[in-house]
Amino acid sequence: TTILLLFSGLAINYLNYENKSAEYARQILPDFKYNDKQISVIHNLILFAKLLNEPVNHFEKIIYDLKTEYFGRSDYLKLYKLQYLEYVENVENISIREWKKQQITLLQKHDFYTLSAKRLREVTAENQIKNIESDNWE
Repeated sequence: TTILLLFSGLAINYLNYENKSAEYARQILPDFKYNDKQISVIHNLILFAKLLNEPVNHFEKIIYDLKTEYFGRSDYLKLYKLQYLEYVENVENISIREWKKQQITLLQKHDFYTLSAKRLREVTAENQIKNIESDNWE
């Protein structure tokens, strides 16, 4: 349920979509017979996805890996360029150079937490950084 609702807030607010998704979860889940405790867990997991702090339980590890799964994909360069265009359209106009720098910083700090995410990784973070650095996209 958390995964289904995680990105629902994008229809309302790009920058703070997790907050809107969490609010939406609180609104609709009682109609599907979720109890208050279940709703709180889902609400908190959605908000965890916004901050992507160090996960402390299995559910947070799954959410973390879900939000960052594209880091390990072979088509990452294409995806980070599309994400840049989306960001510029919805948030702020930053240079491609600054975007690359931000992505490298994210990759340097990143690690997958679940065994399945580690096994499904096609490209290491180190190789993604090398790919960005050698990419002449300006």
